[in-house]
Amino acid sequence: MTRQPTEHDLNERIEIWRGVSYWKGKLGMSSMQLAQRTGLSQDSIERGIRGQPEPVMHKLQELFDAFGLKSTRQKSFEDTSDILSEDEYKEGLKPPPAAPPRQGSLFDDGE
Repeated sequence: MTRQPTEHDLNERIEIWRGVSYWKGKLGMSSMQLAQRTGLSQDSIERGIRGQPEPVMHKLQELFDAFGLKSTRQKSFEDTSDILSEDEYKEGLKPPPAAPPRQGSLFDDGE
């Protein structure tokens, strides 16, 4: 018996797809390229990017790798770079926070 996704699960999927959309745009990657690198279908990618809660949790590592993202975790001698927790993948796929608008001063020369 398969478990129906909860509202939290659906919201989490949508949030992950927002990150996917950000990184896809930033890197100039097409949906077809992303599909080839992750094994997700192009249709699924496009539905997820449009805001539909497409299943994505099973492909977090592939998405992370496709975008060339790196872990910010402190490494210890025993750590391997290819094994991250689900939460670390989700955090890494989030777009960086928007920079606050630059506040000028009286002494700025307009540059």
